[in-house]
Amino acid sequence: MPTETTKLATQTIEELTARYQQLNEQKIKAQSDLQHAQNRLDEFKTKARQEYGTDDLEKLKRLLDERKRQNEEDRANYQEGLNEIENELGEIDRKYSSTEQGHG
Repeated sequence: MPTETTKLATQTIEELTARYQQLNEQKIKAQSDLQHAQNRLDEFKTKARQEYGTDDLEKLKRLLDERKRQNEEDRANYQEGLNEIENELGEIDRKYSSTEQGHG
């Protein structure tokens, strides 16, 4: 089955050479991009091992989930603490207001 490439008109050696050069440049760029991506991945893995003790993606996901859960728990406790303080201050304010009204 002919592909789009094989359907092209007959090309001269110069055209084929230019086409090869273009494809070769694309290949070199792709290899360079791949190497750059691999280097970045290696850097991130090293950083993950240093900061989190692992570079295993599943372990990192579990660690992230645990930290999210812990953050939500801490946030809820903080909110509860603020609610308690606010309620206590409201109670003190009510007692103070009723005391002042009784003496006024």
